[in-house]
Amino acid sequence: MPTYKGNEKYIFVSYAHKDSEKVLPVIEDMQRAGFRVWYDTGIEAGTEWPAYIEESLEKSAVVLAFISTASIESVNCRNEINYALLKHKEMLVIYLENAELKYGLGLQLNALQSLYKFRHSTERGFLDELMKAKILQECKRGGVSFEEMRRMNVKNGKKRAVLKTVLLDNEKHEEPVVTKNERKYGEEVSLMDSEKYAEAISVFEPLEGYKDSNEKIGKCNSEIFRGNQYNKALELMNNGKHMEAIAIFETLDGYKDSYEKARKGKALFETKAFLEQLKIGNTIKFGAYRQNSTGKEAIYRQNNTVKEAIEWQVLDIKDGRALLISKYALDCIPYHSSIVWGEEVTWEHCTLRKWLNNDFLHDAFSENERAMIPTVTVSAEKNFSYGKDSSKETQDKIFLFSIFEAHKYFLNNESRKCKPTAFAQANGAWSSSEGNCRWWLRSIVSYHNAAYVLSHGTILESGLSVDSDSSAVRPALWIDLNA
Repeated sequence: MPTYKGNEKYIFVSYAHKDSEKVLPVIEDMQRAGFRVWYDTGIEAGTEWPAYIEESLEKSAVVLAFISTASIESVNCRNEINYALLKHKEMLVIYLENAELKYGLGLQLNALQSLYKFRHSTERGFLDELMKAKILQECKRGGVSFEEMRRMNVKNGKKRAVLKTVLLDNEKHEEPVVTKNERKYGEEVSLMDSEKYAEAISVFEPLEGYKDSNEKIGKCNSEIFRGNQYNKALELMNNGKHMEAIAIFETLDGYKDSYEKARKGKALFETKAFLEQLKIGNTIKFGAYRQNSTGKEAIYRQNNTVKEAIEWQVLDIKDGRALLISKYALDCIPYHSSIVWGEEVTWEHCTLRKWLNNDFLHDAFSENERAMIPTVTVSAEKNFSYGKDSSKETQDKIFLFSIFEAHKYFLNNESRKCKPTAFAQANGAWSSSEGNCRWWLRSIVSYHNAAYVLSHGTILESGLSVDSDSSAVRPALWIDLNA
């Protein structure tokens, strides 16, 4: 039968010509039933997508896309589908076979109203569902009578008795059908709520577009697809292919706990990469703090300035932990905020310890990073030169080196030299002509003096007044390698 030519609303059919034996009989039955259908009669291999097809697609009211392996591989068919979606055309998708959707068609078609011809045991069942699709009804005119259509079928050697279906809307009693459909619809919704999507589809399909059943079929297919992708990502994650798994989780638009899985996957991947760098002598990046900014202290302390990754020197690894000290002096803070004559200053009670384990800890490290920093016993070592104890042992996450540790981990003056960040200098850190600074040690040498390292790397055990505001801070910490 000829393709439709006219100005009334019509259906544009997209199909691969390799599927003509399956598609053309359906088109013929639709035309006999009164549907205005436009379809092309053949495109020569290797030719461009014709302008007349574009024009016909542009003017159509509905697009009927027959999907098969052949149509998926057809550039012309994919062009027609893409153009229809671009123009926001109403579309009904008919799957001739259980074909794998490729070239981005899965994302484009899964959410659309669909019929599955290959799942119908009879041609009549499929045509019955197709003819009643609400999306097609605006493209229908008065069809031939049932008797005439029956004679046509017999004459053409077709014994499918499908044309009787066209008259079912007028010849069946509506109330029993509605009641039955409502019951089936309720069963389907219940199956969807239980996430039994494949079973729900088998119930929805016979409803022939009742209410929003076709839309729900599309949603079920989408959920099945997302479920398969979710399981694939889990398998990749279990096999150590974290970045591939994360990429899939991020496309699932919040399916189940995909957002959380992606977040944790990233954190795990970054943590493993970080731990692989933890070797004595290496410099690694961990946490972030203001460093390269310049200006007055008030500007940095009050405003949310840009932070840069903190560089740390790895000095020791033992008992599943790694000892780090900052490569640069990060800030300039007095050991203790004030001196009260007659009151002894200790590491245990100094304001610098409090700042390190509260303000700095939460400012420089994320929640995940803080979880990797264990609380350790910080020893109260005696200053043998002056016969003074640092204080009692403390439990800290962040601490300063003692005189003993500065000797143990830095074997000479050259290795103890340290440069301050621009931020530390802006906050008052003194530096030499070579650009090196003084940095605090935790060892107390008198009531109001704490030891520190000079700019040329010598340890000054006689100390500096704890309220000095020109000595810089090099935080130290341990990292738990099993966190």
